[in-house]
Amino acid sequence: MRGSLPVFAVLLTAALAGCGGSIRTIATDSFTVSGSVSAGQQAIANASVQMYATGTAGDGSAATPLLSTPAKTDETGSFALSGLHACPPSSSEVYLVSTGGSPAELGAENPDATLMTLLGSCSALANAVSVRLNEVTTIASVYAMAPFMSGPEAIGSSTGDTQALLDAAALASELANLQTGSSPGSVPAGEAAPTDKLNTLANLVNSCVDSAGGSAGDGSSCGNLFQYAGGETASPARETVSAVLAIAKAPTVNVEPLYQLAVARDVFEPVLNSAPADWTLQLVETPPAPTFSPAPGTYTSVQSITLSDSDPLAIVYYTTDGSTPSAGSIPYSGAISLSASATIRAIAIVGSLSSAVATGSYQITGSSGIAGPAAQKLAFVSAPSNSSAGAAITPAITVIAEDASGNPVTGSTIPIALAMGNNPGGAILQGTTSANAETSAATFSGVSISQPGSGYTLIASSPGLTSAVSPSFNVAAVPGQQAAATYYVANSGSDANPGTTASAPWKTIAQVNHAKLAPGSQVVFQSTSVWHEQLTAQSGVTYGPYGPAPSCTLSASLVASCTNMPVIDGADVVNGWSSAGGSTFKAAYSGPVSKAFVDAIYNPTTPLTLVSNAGTVNSTPGSVYGDGQNVYVHLADGSNPANHTIEVSGARSYGVLVGGPGNVTVTGLEIIRTAKSGYLNYSFAGTGASNVVENSVFFNIGDSLPDQNLGGPIEGAILSVGGLTQAPVTGFSAMNNWVGQMDVPHDTLNYAWAGIQLDGMAAAQVANNKVATVNGWAIRVQDYFNNSCTAPVITSNETVNSEGNIAVSGCPEAVVKSNSAHNSFGNGLEAGQGLRLTDLSTGLYVGYNDFEHLRSAYNNQLYNGIDINFVANGTAIGNHCLDVAFTCMTLEADNGASSGWTVTANSFDASQNVYVDGSAPNSSIRVYPFYIRNTSLAGGLTMSQNTLVVNPASPYIKYGAMSATDQTHDLTQPQFDAACPGCEVPSSSY
Repeated sequence: MRGSLPVFAVLLTAALAGCGGSIRTIATDSFTVSGSVSAGQQAIANASVQMYATGTAGDGSAATPLLSTPAKTDETGSFALSGLHACPPSSSEVYLVSTGGSPAELGAENPDATLMTLLGSCSALANAVSVRLNEVTTIASVYAMAPFMSGPEAIGSSTGDTQALLDAAALASELANLQTGSSPGSVPAGEAAPTDKLNTLANLVNSCVDSAGGSAGDGSSCGNLFQYAGGETASPARETVSAVLAIAKAPTVNVEPLYQLAVARDVFEPVLNSAPADWTLQLVETPPAPTFSPAPGTYTSVQSITLSDSDPLAIVYYTTDGSTPSAGSIPYSGAISLSASATIRAIAIVGSLSSAVATGSYQITGSSGIAGPAAQKLAFVSAPSNSSAGAAITPAITVIAEDASGNPVTGSTIPIALAMGNNPGGAILQGTTSANAETSAATFSGVSISQPGSGYTLIASSPGLTSAVSPSFNVAAVPGQQAAATYYVANSGSDANPGTTASAPWKTIAQVNHAKLAPGSQVVFQSTSVWHEQLTAQSGVTYGPYGPAPSCTLSASLVASCTNMPVIDGADVVNGWSSAGGSTFKAAYSGPVSKAFVDAIYNPTTPLTLVSNAGTVNSTPGSVYGDGQNVYVHLADGSNPANHTIEVSGARSYGVLVGGPGNVTVTGLEIIRTAKSGYLNYSFAGTGASNVVENSVFFNIGDSLPDQNLGGPIEGAILSVGGLTQAPVTGFSAMNNWVGQMDVPHDTLNYAWAGIQLDGMAAAQVANNKVATVNGWAIRVQDYFNNSCTAPVITSNETVNSEGNIAVSGCPEAVVKSNSAHNSFGNGLEAGQGLRLTDLSTGLYVGYNDFEHLRSAYNNQLYNGIDINFVANGTAIGNHCLDVAFTCMTLEADNGASSGWTVTANSFDASQNVYVDGSAPNSSIRVYPFYIRNTSLAGGLTMSQNTLVVNPASPYIKYGAMSATDQTHDLTQPQFDAACPGCEVPSSSY
């Protein structure tokens, strides 16, 4: 709020007389401040509200209270300020702080609840101001004032720095609307507020404000907030404004614990879906608007319109009916064929950020194409018939393109999409819902409706044509299937219970698997219970926890310690041990044996070694064997297993099996000790779209034996596999999971084992996962037999102590961004050709990753920070590499050139690099910041603004070599500058 509006000022009391600055006085009734104080939407009654003017004795100096007696909120949380007001000086920033009070929902005093909001410069306030004090305004105000603030009563600057404080205050009104208490506020064009992150923080603060208070370390909501804000080494906060200030000043400390405190609240939305990298709050640039090709205009033939966006993480959505596009509009997946005049409106979305709307108007005045201007509308030829919930509608639905008179347009190949029209059951439309017309008609096979109901309709649409609405049809309930509901499962329950309340839960996962659950249902497992069973997912169902809030902390080496998570345990406890001779003991166990654990209840550990017969057990301390009748063990210390807890895996291959259903979400589960994969999502028919596994924990997953269900040794803590011959699985997401301790072969270079393994996926997302201690790859995304892997996004993951970190094979247009691999082995990133030799990772984007302290893996077979093999036309930007084996980045040519790359603004520091075998470099054993193969230069290379730091013992860049051992192309700085004159590498970086 700027300008020359009247100052509000009144008579000074003696206590204020010594303050600097001039004071002007106006009538008391010419200025009012009113508003409300709330915890989320709950009014806070009896809170004290004080008005302050910022101090002038330096940053964080004491502010001046402007009310001789603080105001009190009434039972609705409302207040109106009256009495004597003064501004010393008039240029001060003015703000309000509320203290204490009783949240209406709680009905008890919370002395630790402080909230605040900025009002603006005293000299620029309107005659009447109405404000809201809540968690959103508090966070916006504190973050804006953090450089000038040491507490709620101490915001100030030196007199020469007043303008800087006022300028900083503008951020508050951009982050939030201080009048309504919501985010965003008034944001400059081309920028956006991080509303989802701010709301997540607001939920975190709300957990304390809407409570009875507490102190650091007492386990209460306030106590946890005060303990984690700012870090354990700082003096704990004692009220919420100071806690927010501590987070603002130490935004990278205790990020995950603070996030976990926020996820239990849903007061403010939208929110983050996973923990952020830090708690900084600043305006960000909105994504660039999409562009059209060819350009909008008038054409005389059918046009194929391509939409693109310069941000590689953007998803483009569009409409053709003149409406404003949103995330609920049609996602752009390929060229749009226009055979008639139409206006396309499109936006680009990255995370929660949307671009401006781009509009392209196309006039089709004539046609030499296949559809021609005569195509005017769509019509259902074979309309949807009555069916059962989840069953394919038969006969297949057929839609045709017609001219204005209703005649079929012969030869039309326009794209046609199906969507829900009237939806009485709140159902999901499943199956293939988009197709191109063939000889004017498009056929949709396998389409189904997820929920029963009467009077459904479908809508067929195509760009530029009038849509068609189907006749109404009915969907019957499947016998035995219930309406969508929430089902509870607990060890203390009974399968005879209805399961629909926490007081009468089911007992077993077998009951969950047996029940016919309607799409939209939720199955929640008690967070303190354990099941030795396998969960088989059903379409449209969410599986998660209930009860005490789950909590996980990670050590510096990414070892998780979790409490209050529902556990699905793939192992069985075995008792009844007797001597089998020597140090070998046996117990009855009829299931298969793939691994066994000693005293490892809910902690990742190394299993006993699996051997081939009972005789070998006796000669091998720390081993196990099963013959189908008994299990034999020889503990490392030779002791009797009866004195320990022995658990055996082998009877259950998976923790969660998603074998074809779609729209399945698994969240907040702990899955351990399975014989094969912890979570398996597979489909051999192209089904299983839009499945999600998130916020879950996996350890001691897999073994050394082939997975007979999948025909070979393909395993992962999280494994998603497309079909052998059908369409790839689309829209799979693995987010915010922890993966540790894979029990798969070590030092065996086999790409079939990985912590997170996605094979034959389209548009998959792997984000914000932590992967540690994996004997296979940490994250691997690849094509699969006859399925391509298209446009995966691998972002913000962290990997340590793994035999290879991130691998991308046969995936065009992949994005690998903002990941961290450190204190690990193998490549930071390896990218190349797929299982199908025709599948290439062209168009790869590698941006802002951090690869540090990596040594070779698999007996020196994997090394380098970024290892590019036969990948053309990629981009590497803003990456950092330090202390890796051999070189920071390669552009190699296993089966073809890695040409056409743009390499810019990277930091490739080889000063601490070692050779492949770990030895220190010297004049003959060399390491490099960058290595490019000669054939990869032939297709062009654009380099600029990179920092290349050579190793003092090996001061070279390998440029244009014929092989990794070709040292005739090891160039010094002057030689490299001469060979690559446009590379623009700063000379000081050598």
